[in-house]
Amino acid sequence: MRKLAIVCGVLCAMATLHAAQYATEVKNLYVDSKDSKVVGKLLPTTEVQVIKKENARVLLAVQGYADANLNLAVYFVPGKRILSVGLIKDSGIALKKQSSVQADGKTYNKVKIEAWSEDDALSDDINGLLAQAKDMYEQNCFICHGLHSVKEYTAESCAHQMIIKV
Repeated sequence: MRKLAIVCGVLCAMATLHAAQYATEVKNLYVDSKDSKVVGKLLPTTEVQVIKKENARVLLAVQGYADANLNLAVYFVPGKRILSVGLIKDSGIALKKQSSVQADGKTYNKVKIEAWSEDDALSDDINGLLAQAKDMYEQNCFICHGLHSVKEYTAESCAHQMIIKV
């Protein structure tokens, strides 16, 4: 019976490590668990898999799409500027190609990356995160202008507007 309890405990811990998690804030990315050099950023609501924990950090796996000619950004979908991960030039993070697709006349590679981050600001409750974002939208945007329908703008057009204003 004791062996069964130990096996169940180990299996539960492994399942927790590989369950889908979502970034709750912008998170720094590192090449290894002890590195202090930030090589990229993980954006909120990006889905990650926690592979392992070490030195108060977690090794994360992220899947998405990268322009076949650039290795600095991982997007949620091909052809849209819905950023999941931004990397510095020569980050040392490998974008492991899984397949390729065409979108808007460009080739995008479906990629997987692995990078280290702090062991915090992760949640398995995507609906809670989206509700929090909706509340922030309703509480903050209304200060300057009337609320728009949440379906009025696409993520790409919002990203474009943010880039123009910066």
